[in-house]
Amino acid sequence: DAAALSQVLCCGSSLVATAHGSSIEDLGRKDWMKPVLEGKMFKRIVVLGRKQGKCIVAGIYDQDGRHV
Repeated sequence: DAAALSQVLCCGSSLVATAHGSSIEDLGRKDWMKPVLEGKMFKRIVVLGRKQGKCIVAGIYDQDGRHV
């Protein structure tokens, strides 16, 4: 949850995490994920998708939601 992520990140640790949603906007509507996104806890957000049955990187975004 957001409190645990905050504690880990405040200790200077790096973290790779996954969350399931159809988009960044979809994740932002989830109660548990909203504080993570609003708190800009991650420097990069990688959105995965599928194209012709293969996993692809659909987009890479910074902590402000801007495409990188």
